[in-house]
Amino acid sequence: MTNNNFINNNGIMTLGEVSDYINMNSIPAVKRWLKSKNISINKISKSYYVYEVEITCELERQLALNLRRN
Repeated sequence: MTNNNFINNNGIMTLGEVSDYINMNSIPAVKRWLKSKNISINKISKSYYVYEVEITCELERQLALNLRRN
């Protein structure tokens, strides 16, 4: 279920890639979303990254909760 358009070969995503992946328009909104989901933001060099697996797990967890409710 992974979309390879947003993933680097090493499994990390920039905040801009996360923004595109979850359809948010601004980086501050992405940072708030990540913080609300307790997903850590890692700084490598001068850029901020998150692990792709954390984003995927969070989105699939929300899908599973919705399916469970129905």
